[in-house]
Amino acid sequence: MTARSSRPAFRWVAAVGIVGTVALAAGAFSLSFTSLMHLALRSGIDPAQAWEWPLIVDGMIIVATLGVVARAGRPGTGFAWLLLVAGAATSIIGNALQAARLPTQEPTWIAVGVATIPPSNAAPWRRRRPGWRTPKPSSSNCSTTTRSPCPP
Repeated sequence: MTARSSRPAFRWVAAVGIVGTVALAAGAFSLSFTSLMHLALRSGIDPAQAWEWPLIVDGMIIVATLGVVARAGRPGTGFAWLLLVAGAATSIIGNALQAARLPTQEPTWIAVGVATIPPSNAAPWRRRRPGWRTPKPSSSNCSTTTRSPCPP
């Protein structure tokens, strides 16, 4: 199989991966949103505003993820990573607290485990593709005439 004939297959696999990732993220957001909204209601937030709490928490995860991906391989991602970790931790803890208080037929630890899977789906400890990082220049592509940056 030549490199040219494998490109359509790669594009198809990449498209399925992107659509699948978006679908999983949407499902995780929806489940987490509902759980965090119920937690906000139980915590005394006005029912007319309870939808804002999960939007802030899970929305922070989305915005921070975009910041990390957009700046991948470049300096200046520290704040985006901080927001991503803080948002994911808040969402996971909030979902766990909500699940721990619900009466279920299953043991509490199972309910908590099930409730923490959706926000954990977007957790920052997931590995990125190695190709997302900008490669460091090597001595083979250094040139004094083109002023390419050269490693020390």
